[in-house]
Amino acid sequence: MPTIKDIAREAGVSHATVSNVLNNKGNVSSKKIELVRDAARKLGYRPNEAASSLRAGGARLLAVILPGLSLSGYREIYEALAREARKRDYGILLRTTDDNRELEKKATDDVLASRATLCVAVDSLSQTDGDYPRLLEAGVRLLMIGSKREARPSVLLDMESAGRETALRVAKDGAVFVALMTGLYAYA
Repeated sequence: MPTIKDIAREAGVSHATVSNVLNNKGNVSSKKIELVRDAARKLGYRPNEAASSLRAGGARLLAVILPGLSLSGYREIYEALAREARKRDYGILLRTTDDNRELEKKATDDVLASRATLCVAVDSLSQTDGDYPRLLEAGVRLLMIGSKREARPSVLLDMESAGRETALRVAKDGAVFVALMTGLYAYA
């Protein structure tokens, strides 16, 4: 894959000029912009999406927190999410809690450390308020599935309200993809 140095050499400009053009920054003449873009196209340059998303403050990473993978329903949720994440060039971070409060805290710590921008969680612990509000405070978009907890600033889905809540969230957030898991089947 061509680098900024390759593009600079091909276009006959400095590395800084190439960087400014590719990042839409700086005061660059239209002639140099055209030279850089032509060279990038000729060399087959593609921006590094992971680096771009990190510069923007988050990784193209979907975090998934599940009680475990031994039950087929949880495994199917994970497999459906992982499949869709890969299609969209997202990495996936899986953490399991084994219904253990300390492992849940560790899982949310890992999500925060990873700088994931999205998190889907199935929370089966009933004797704790959980660590999920920390994710929301950090700006992680959170979707809770099957939670029996009282509503908080996330979408809590049970089978009765899944369709309605999903439609409202999609309309509000302008999502381009929705996955609705019901029973043992995933419809994406």
